[in-house]
Amino acid sequence: MITSPGGRRFTDCDTLAAKTGHVVRNSHKEPDAPDTLPPANTIEAAVVAMPFSNRAQISSPAAQTAMTNLAQWGVTVLVADDVYKQHDPGTGTYICSSDTSPRRQS
Repeated sequence: MITSPGGRRFTDCDTLAAKTGHVVRNSHKEPDAPDTLPPANTIEAAVVAMPFSNRAQISSPAAQTAMTNLAQWGVTVLVADDVYKQHDPGTGTYICSSDTSPRRQS
């Protein structure tokens, strides 16, 4: 299994390594390093969220292309005013706390 450095925080690497017999890697290997992982037979992706988005960010060409590609690949994309009404830039509020430091909701 390969995870991103951030995804490693949410991954029980020891349990996965014990179940698969292979280490969980979270960085690229050097080109001359031996390939210790077997060929992939599945791909798993976690939920991708843009929790601090606004109408301008969602409307950007890069975000629109990404959402179109994901939808074409069979991923359910939950972005629309009937799902969550996007606010205009500078008009949103933080839902985590009364301060303005972004952090996960507990």
